[in-house]
Amino acid sequence: LELGWRRSPPSELGTLALDILPGLSKHAPPHQPALLQMFLSSIEHIDLQVASAVTSTLPPADSELLRSFLLDVMLYTHTSPPKDSPNDPPPLPRGMSAEGLARLEAKCQCVGDAKPFLLGRKLPVAKAVCEHLLSSEDALPILLVAVHGPHSHEVRKVGEEGLKCRLGRADLESDGVLRELFALVLGTPTQAQSAGSSEEGKRRGTADVLVRHAAVGVLSRSVKAANSFPLTLQLIFECIYGKQSSTKLKQAGMQFAVWTLRNAQDAVLAPMAGVLLSGLIKFLDTMDSDMEGGQQAIVQLRGFTFSAMGQLAQRAPTLFSSDIKVAKMLFGALSSEMPEIRVSVQEAVSLSCVAYQSVAGDAKEELMNLLIDSVTQDSHQARFCAVYWANRLFPFSEPRARHINLLAIDDKKVEVREEAARGLAKPVASKVRESLVPEESKASALDKQNQTYPTFVAMLAHLSSPSVLSSRRTLSTPIKAATVSFCRDCLAASALQEGEVSRSVYLSASRGSERTEAATKFHSLIEDALASSLSTGAKRSVNDTALAKACFVALIDLFGARRDIVAGEYGGKLQW
Repeated sequence: LELGWRRSPPSELGTLALDILPGLSKHAPPHQPALLQMFLSSIEHIDLQVASAVTSTLPPADSELLRSFLLDVMLYTHTSPPKDSPNDPPPLPRGMSAEGLARLEAKCQCVGDAKPFLLGRKLPVAKAVCEHLLSSEDALPILLVAVHGPHSHEVRKVGEEGLKCRLGRADLESDGVLRELFALVLGTPTQAQSAGSSEEGKRRGTADVLVRHAAVGVLSRSVKAANSFPLTLQLIFECIYGKQSSTKLKQAGMQFAVWTLRNAQDAVLAPMAGVLLSGLIKFLDTMDSDMEGGQQAIVQLRGFTFSAMGQLAQRAPTLFSSDIKVAKMLFGALSSEMPEIRVSVQEAVSLSCVAYQSVAGDAKEELMNLLIDSVTQDSHQARFCAVYWANRLFPFSEPRARHINLLAIDDKKVEVREEAARGLAKPVASKVRESLVPEESKASALDKQNQTYPTFVAMLAHLSSPSVLSSRRTLSTPIKAATVSFCRDCLAASALQEGEVSRSVYLSASRGSERTEAATKFHSLIEDALASSLSTGAKRSVNDTALAKACFVALIDLFGARRDIVAGEYGGKLQW
């Protein structure tokens, strides 16, 4: 049959080749390579319209054998022994198994060396696959190799045309497609090699780096791929840590990590979340600054990594809330990373905010100190995130959180000023009729309704603490005036909460010495802000008049409530 095949006219070969396919897998294994080689040698003579009808009705075993053989043809390349070991056998072509290579080179329908013949078969195979010899799902891995493998320009051009057509039609949630794409990136999965040493010859290696990059890009469009644990985790780590990985493959791996974190089910994500977080942090710490692609590649790669951390914080918040070190690392990155990366870091910090809502005790105290330190950093992203977290992680009644807002109220960046202003306005529940409010929003509305101003005593005690007092005089005039106005609101709210008493009653000496001390501290705060707003030596702004007015109003309120304190302060300074 093999001898007669070479002598048959092309018109007959095209018909006979299709007759080979049905029942192909039922032939004895030693006969299968010869039959496949006959099909390969005459593939350009096949009527592809008839072939499509034949291959679409093949049993799964026959279809799998044909697809695997054509994929091996496309993966095949000429390899040479290592220069330092010329007597060793040449390495396998990337992506192929020893069994697949032996099947490809055996029973070859050519005269002389089989290697040039097999390399020359790539173009006819690419054309046949493009013309619907196989289904879109079976054709997709072959076309990816055709486009991105080490082939001639003609093969790549044909592959590109076929890929544009087939990629949109292929079912990317198909088990077969996912199995082949994962195999291109990872080689044969470990669990598939458990049968023993006899299966070693069937083990596929990883494909060429460009093919793997393309395969990861396609997997990043499949929801089922994101839920294919443990292959998902293996792929991410192979891309970012693999010895034969490239900068582009690392970037594709990070994009797949972000895709996985967005689309993986909770049950799938749970066992790999902790490992993934540790891997992302380690990758940031050990990233080579001299990697291929230069600074632009580093920016993109670190940006993807921080984005992945933000997505992970949303999906697995307990991982973050249990360790403040991650928050410290993220806030540190807002100041230490390159400006181009800080946008991604800011996104990650904003997304991870919700993970720390349950923090309590010493951890919450550490978190507050972190925000107080960050609001004074040179990086405007660090200042914004400090205010953003303070507004969402701490109640409105927390004096230190409101102090963070006050420190940012005169920021150079408008988004920081606006977020700070939101933090100084008491949250108000929606006025929508309760029956129209969704159930999940009622708890939030109730929480806003129960929010209160910090007590006047607590707010003044914090603003007069040694750590705050030492830097208070160097603050800008708008910050000082905003501080006075907010403390005035705290006084009004505290008096109201105590049974709607007047301010004079609330601050009366009979109510306790701590309130008298608070009133004295408030006067000192007013005087400092007033002196700053009226100073002739300072650079004036258009708001100085309004700021001075706010200070005078507060001073008059204090005089009406505790004139003895105001008179005592000014009695020795003015000639009445």
